Amino acid sequence: MKPGHLGTAHPNGTAPPAGTAPPAGTAPPAGTPSPSGTAPPATLLLAALPLDSPGPEDPSLTPAELRRAAAFTAAAARFRFLAGRYAARRFVAEVAGAPLAEVAAEYRCSSCGNESGLSHGTPHYSVSGGPSGFFFSFSRAGNRILAAAFGTAPVGVDAAEVSGFDLPSLDDVIATEREKRNIQALAAASRPAARARLWARKEAVLKATGDGLRIPPQQIEAGDLETVRVPASGAVLLVVDLDAPALGLPEGTLAAAAVPGAGELASGNLAIRQVRWSQTRFP
Repeated sequence: MKPGHLGTAHPNGTAPPAGTAPPAGTAPPAGTPSPSGTAPPATLLLAALPLDSPGPEDPSLTPAELRRAAAFTAAAARFRFLAGRYAARRFVAEVAGAPLAEVAAEYRCSSCGNESGLSHGTPHYSVSGGPSGFFFSFSRAGNRILAAAFGTAPVGVDAAEVSGFDLPSLDDVIATEREKRNIQALAAASRPAARARLWARKEAVLKATGDGLRIPPQQIEAGDLETVRVPASGAVLLVVDLDAPALGLPEGTLAAAAVPGAGELASGNLAIRQVRWSQTRFP
């Protein structure tokens, strides 16, 4: 992966110390062709969308989503839920080049099975009644939702706000023994960022595999690795740190993405591009 593509790939399986910010850069618009004579790489599409909520009558919301929204007693939580679902559909429509009204969501939960009408689980989208052609992942941070689309395999993305990771007790929840030692070796002021980065990387991995937190994060070594293996399943994933400021995420946010990394897909074959928001279609 090249600098300026909103992500940083690290040679020889190593990464900068936890909490080190990747270099800033700008990305070409989605769909920019590869240089002449080169094969087009696998492309991860990213965007940070504002959480603008639709009205409860919005036709893109499913009955299950409306029921779940109604169950929130706090208005702010209800707004955040509806806004996130609406923003996700806007991203799918933008990536697929389809009207918002033609995007339909279905959620699948490995714990609940493939029951219809779920409002939680891994999101899958159809466009105009057929497959969208992409896998999607989403993560909220402040007043933004980080959205990712990948065309060849499941993707995971996560954004973590550093301010939520100041408690030392979190080390036992999110870190392996080696990762805990690395965090403790840092200056105290640098530890929250190290924890946030670690959490974002592991959450991205577990979203991509579909396992979620059924696999304890402290069982996965991900703090300074480009390729991460999930011991329970043997899955191997490529993990990249994202340039959160370049994406437009709130200050103090760290983010990561993960895609299956076995076989031919490696950092040199993965391009990361930012979806330029269509103000004419979605003001």
